[in-house]
Amino acid sequence: MLLIRESLFTGALGITCFVSLLFPRPLMFSVGRSIIAGKDPEHIARYNQLWENPSVRHTSRVTTIVWGIVYSSDFLLRLLLVSTLPVAAVLAFGPILTGGLIGLSLLWTFAYLRRARQRLQTTQTTPLYAGEEALLDSGERPATASR
Repeated sequence: MLLIRESLFTGALGITCFVSLLFPRPLMFSVGRSIIAGKDPEHIARYNQLWENPSVRHTSRVTTIVWGIVYSSDFLLRLLLVSTLPVAAVLAFGPILTGGLIGLSLLWTFAYLRRARQRLQTTQTTPLYAGEEALLDSGERPATASR
């Protein structure tokens, strides 16, 4: 149990990601809103308006699914390590596994969100409304979390 305790949290996050897909807005939309809008009610309202865009909804769901897979995989791989390797190997490779999975997932997320934002800007047939422009012009990478 001690060898998998760190991955219990990632396993729970993975399940949370998947369960959040059953709700109106998935977890990664909420995470993006929290990062970008903070506690500012005006920014939160503008960010929430982005949900009206089908591309934003799709991107939020895809990123939530990917992170659900990553977090769940970390837990399952840790279980595999614990059941097949000596304790010293699990202690050595466990953090590398988790760090590697999360690091690669962050790189994928930034690249995917950048492409999604570019697609949205390219296919935009109407002028961006204030909320979209503010988020696109902010230059903050996490702003793309909803794209």
